[in-house]
Amino acid sequence: MIRRCNEIAKEMIDMDRMLNALNFFARYEMAEEFVPVFKEFFETELKKKFEAKEKNRISGKKRHHGAVY
Repeated sequence: MIRRCNEIAKEMIDMDRMLNALNFFARYEMAEEFVPVFKEFFETELKKKFEAKEKNRISGKKRHHGAVY
């Protein structure tokens, strides 16, 4: 009886590991689809921030805590 329980426990552990592997694989596949979307978003946001800094630099204004010098 103990031997049979050990075999069942071993199979359950193996099934749990397989389920975890499938779960990680599914997450990877889903994340892979979103990478181009995130990349485009971050590139756009960085470009906006860079353009805002350049605009302030060209106009000669430096802002520090809301003050204009």
